[in-house]
Amino acid sequence: MSAEQHNFEIVLTNLMSIDNALRGSAEQTYVNARQNEPDKVVQALLLVGRSSANIDLRPFALILLRRALAGSINDKSIWDKISEQTQAALKQQLLIAIESEENPSVRAQLCEVTMDLAGDLLQADTRSWPEILEWLLRMASSSMWYHRQSALFILAHLSPNLTQVFGDQFHIIKNLLAAGLTDPQDIKVRLAALDASTNYIHTFTKQPARSELQTLLPAMLEVVANCLNVNDEENAQNALKLFIELAELDPGFIKPNAPMVIDAMIKIGQVKTLQDSTRQLAIEFLVTFVENKPTFSRSIPGFIPNLLNILLHMMLEMEDITLESWNAQDENDDALDILNSVVAQENLDRVCLSLNGESIVPDIFSPITQLIQNTQDWKCRHVALMALSMIGEGCYSFIAPALDNVINMVLPMFEDEHPRVRWAAANAAGQMSTDFGPKFQRKYHAQIIPRFIKLMTDTANPKVQAHTAAAIINFCEKFDAETIAPYLDSLLSCLLVLIQGGNKMVQEQALTAVASIAGCSEKHFIKYYDTFVPILKTILNTATTKDLRTMRGKAMECISLIGIAVGKEKFMADAITVMETLVNIQNSPLDADDPQREFILQAWTRISNCLGEDFIPYLKYVMPPLLKSAAINAGVRIHEIDVPEDEEEPGWEYIDVGEAKIAIHTSALDEKAQACNSIYCYASEMKAGFFPFVEECSKLLVPLMQFNYHDGVRLASLSSMSCLLECTKKHLEKNNIEDRSLLNNLFAFIYPAVIEAVKTETDSEVLVVGVEAIHECISVMGDNCLNPDGLRELLSLVRLLIEGTQTRRTKMLKNPDGDVDDSYLTKEELLKEDDINSEVAEVIGTLIKYHKTTFMSVATDLMNMIVSMIQPHNCPSDRQLAICVFDDLVDYIPEQSYSFFNNFVILMLQYATDSHPGVRQAACYGLGACAKNGGTLFKPMVLQTLDVLLKVITAHGSRDDEKTAPPTENAISSIGKIIQYQSDVVSDKLPMLVDAWVSWLPIEVDVIEAKVVHQQLCEFIKNMNALVFGPNGKNLPLILNIFGRIVDTELVNGETTILIKEILTQMSKQLPPEMVSQAILSIPPESQHKLRNLK
Repeated sequence: MSAEQHNFEIVLTNLMSIDNALRGSAEQTYVNARQNEPDKVVQALLLVGRSSANIDLRPFALILLRRALAGSINDKSIWDKISEQTQAALKQQLLIAIESEENPSVRAQLCEVTMDLAGDLLQADTRSWPEILEWLLRMASSSMWYHRQSALFILAHLSPNLTQVFGDQFHIIKNLLAAGLTDPQDIKVRLAALDASTNYIHTFTKQPARSELQTLLPAMLEVVANCLNVNDEENAQNALKLFIELAELDPGFIKPNAPMVIDAMIKIGQVKTLQDSTRQLAIEFLVTFVENKPTFSRSIPGFIPNLLNILLHMMLEMEDITLESWNAQDENDDALDILNSVVAQENLDRVCLSLNGESIVPDIFSPITQLIQNTQDWKCRHVALMALSMIGEGCYSFIAPALDNVINMVLPMFEDEHPRVRWAAANAAGQMSTDFGPKFQRKYHAQIIPRFIKLMTDTANPKVQAHTAAAIINFCEKFDAETIAPYLDSLLSCLLVLIQGGNKMVQEQALTAVASIAGCSEKHFIKYYDTFVPILKTILNTATTKDLRTMRGKAMECISLIGIAVGKEKFMADAITVMETLVNIQNSPLDADDPQREFILQAWTRISNCLGEDFIPYLKYVMPPLLKSAAINAGVRIHEIDVPEDEEEPGWEYIDVGEAKIAIHTSALDEKAQACNSIYCYASEMKAGFFPFVEECSKLLVPLMQFNYHDGVRLASLSSMSCLLECTKKHLEKNNIEDRSLLNNLFAFIYPAVIEAVKTETDSEVLVVGVEAIHECISVMGDNCLNPDGLRELLSLVRLLIEGTQTRRTKMLKNPDGDVDDSYLTKEELLKEDDINSEVAEVIGTLIKYHKTTFMSVATDLMNMIVSMIQPHNCPSDRQLAICVFDDLVDYIPEQSYSFFNNFVILMLQYATDSHPGVRQAACYGLGACAKNGGTLFKPMVLQTLDVLLKVITAHGSRDDEKTAPPTENAISSIGKIIQYQSDVVSDKLPMLVDAWVSWLPIEVDVIEAKVVHQQLCEFIKNMNALVFGPNGKNLPLILNIFGRIVDTELVNGETTILIKEILTQMSKQLPPEMVSQAILSIPPESQHKLRNLK
């Protein structure tokens, strides 16, 4: 060995040292050498990798060579710095080295270097390394198995680069893969061929290559069998993962051989002698295939019943542990997540969601019924209840009508002799509260709540007590204050006992249950305030040990939620002492992973929400640590040199990016995101009171709108932008400052950054918030905040956003076989695209509203796109967007909308009865806008519009749920506008129309439209009293009941409330007292109570 190589090996050895100083010095030496002598470094790395006597150093040298050739975040590839002579020699020596190397780990690293380099070169120019293709074909047919393995390994990586090279001669690749899959000498060759085959399947998606590859599926599946036959489950699992990837990315490829593949996976899943992870992977393939091909899966005879049967049997594979051990088990233990029983539960949920109940309910309820009736084995009853818990969401439309039957199966299990069955009964009731609420709570509260209370007295089984408290949390999420009120004494006295008990698990859940009940019961909780708050304050002051950190955090959560429930007047005195305690805890040394950190941030936010402006003096305590957490940068580190696995720190996630390895500290980033969200909440709530912090927050949050390491940070930062503008605007108004330069300068700083963030955002959910931030910022700034150039720039971005959703939607719905993708996963992604379109429509509407005189002059291209999008062949989301834009034109600049009437109104009459609720709603609303602002142009269409709107309102199920109600309510609103603005056209029908319109009120789902309609009702009463009340005041009880239902709710604004009071006063003076009193007595007691208290 030369002295030069010896010295270089010392540097490499030190790079692997655990001594930080030694490693740091070696890193500097290596980096300098790379920069100053790139040819020597490349040659030395390859030489050490091929011939060093230190066997541990050889793979490491090749790793460094691969990373140097790939480049890094801060440096481009060394390939461009070395001479052509060195480049040619490196390519030649790599191929020779692979062919001659016998050490498997070194050979693997040589292949890694070669395939990365070849991939980069062939991507730039397919003729850049012609020798490698000839060499690969020769190696693939070598008599030595590891030659064949190496060739297939490299070919797998190069599949994207070979589409042109082998486009017309794909049979060459196909034959190589086929030979590798059936290699007679070594399973490693077959595994490499399987890996290569999946890569080529994902790359060569067009015919005839696709059909040729599909003939390989039996041989691919045989590789899994080969591994299992020799008890090589590790490689069998790797092979199964490739099949799962195929089911996820290209399930259509499997279709011609689906029954064969599915049958094989079912058999693997049923073999209990195999490792749990092997069986779970086989089932994962089946579930993933169902998720991505639900309709096709239903068509395979016996597939779904067999899959359900396997899942139920796997759910029965529970650990046999004593009740004492079970009661001591932490439900948050990660080890539980990999148990067959738990994995099977989750998979059952996924299958039901995928098939949407269809083909599930008949096949699942028969075995569930058998299981729940099994009196010999508690596990059967437990599994039946867990299955009922899992299937509710996916099978909602099929189970909801038969909920009585389901609840009758569950209720007896609350009395079961085995505590784990009782635990499962509480779980089922809690989950059904979520899946079927609030109807479930309203219908079954009398049966469920007493049973919850009884389970919480099961002192022998604290796990039952704790889980019942958790179920109460679910139950209260969709419960109402008036209905829960009669149960509060019993519930809260029981929970009080649990909180004062000695089991930490039970205490923690009980605290959260009390918080949930307080939030549900609202003012009714005042009666219990003085009982619970002193106890919670005691916990805050005494639960100081490490094992009680979560309980203390739960106490923070509970007391802050109680504060919101009872209101500022009741909470104020205790809030001061609680905030002082929070300041003390916040200033004490807290570990980085201390759960109290998050609880403190959330408690501050809730208290600020309760106290409103009275919280402003405490911002000086809250904001400094909050800003510090939001600015934390320790969550991301970049290592230019590879970090050995044994040096990777727990709690950090490591990701390879080029030559670098990025370490992400997840808990630090979660803290950062929570802090950013708290800043958003304070700015949103405090308005002018938050102004002192606006400048610092804007400088902090604006760059974080493009913080790529955590979605939550970007979401909170984007959401904060309009709030910071609003805080500044309110500050100027509060202090009577007419000079808007402060606000304008802030907008000039924020707005371009928001636009840039939207342009670069790739996550759909964050993009929705980003687009929302655009129109919210413009709304704060008001009229003409953008000049014509700014309008053009934004409209150009709007067009790109629309085109982006269209492109992504088309890509999602089509696959290589031309099938329409019907998976629920795709449907969820499509809903995100719909959300983007909804926010884009808001942007356009906001521009129209605040740029009335300039919008149309710069929007020609956009309006051409909108006219095209409303046509019937477009997807519902595009049609809805186009209608919304027209609606806004009619609302804000009606004269400029008239040229579009002929294109839009005819289609809107058609779309008012569209199957898509969003399209219906936009069309129904727009017809009302036309009635209001269309003048004489709309008169010829009024009667036809009336007929269509009546059809919408009277359709079966038109107000059954939150999806169907808004379109119908907008139709009702539009009829109100016809009555008000087009009465001359319907004069002969007016009394009947007003009668019907009143009978459809109140509006209760679409809150925005509700406020408009209910104010309109009051105006109608004042302006055409007799017509609204009807002959002999027959509508008086109806109107009083409407008033009773809407006052003190979000369904009316302050102006309408004043009008209602005036109307009630006039009634008492102008109408006979007997008529008024009889009318009041005929309405529900709750409405009577609210009207009497209104005075």
